Amino acid sequence: MTTKSQLPEYDRSNPELWFAQLEHYFTTHNIKSERIRYRDLCSVLPPSVTKKSRDLILNPSTPQPYTILRREIMNRFLLSDGQGCSEEKH
Repeated sequence: MTTKSQLPEYDRSNPELWFAQLEHYFTTHNIKSERIRYRDLCSVLPPSVTKKSRDLILNPSTPQPYTILRREIMNRFLLSDGQGCSEEKH
């Protein structure tokens, strides 16, 4: 079972890099379950992110809640933080 202190702290300034670190954490700890990944992701998100992701946290999708929440956080925060696709993809 994972704990909040073991997971990488969320980095709003670079969600793409942070999710890469989180994926490495999951691989290292052999965490493959979408539900466990989703639970762990929700446990480390700061209020600024949970507010913008409220719909997906209160109503997790099935069968891929982690994958969908991850994608939506990336979409919502890369664009809302003014980084946009062109800056992130170069």
